[in-house]
Amino acid sequence: MNRSASGFGRLAPQNSAATERRRPKTEADFAEITSRELAQGLEAQGKLVKVLLFPAEFGGAAIPPNVVYAPDALVEQRNRAIQSIQAWAKAGQVDKLDVRPEYKGSSFVPSKTHMIASHSVRGSSQTLTLDIW
Repeated sequence: MNRSASGFGRLAPQNSAATERRRPKTEADFAEITSRELAQGLEAQGKLVKVLLFPAEFGGAAIPPNVVYAPDALVEQRNRAIQSIQAWAKAGQVDKLDVRPEYKGSSFVPSKTHMIASHSVRGSSQTLTLDIW
């Protein structure tokens, strides 16, 4: 599967054939977590988990620009999104994935992640938006 040049960079908005929104079971506010070090501290306390923005299932690497920290409620939601994208890829509906995090203020913890699966020839796309906090 192809990915954007950065794989996890910010993108211009794209039209979407379908948007899926799911809210994890957390009402936490991570506005005060403004650095990797603070996020790692919450990870050590079991309050956040390390997640790759661009999934390893599609070639994402565990390098600092691709690593974010999020509540563990995101993991199940993200796994379902990855399974959907894998099914679309297997069916030939998509061959490219762009992942775009969205942040509130200066927080290091993304508030949303947009997974934009598209087809490089057909031009169709589907966006899965994961609400984190």
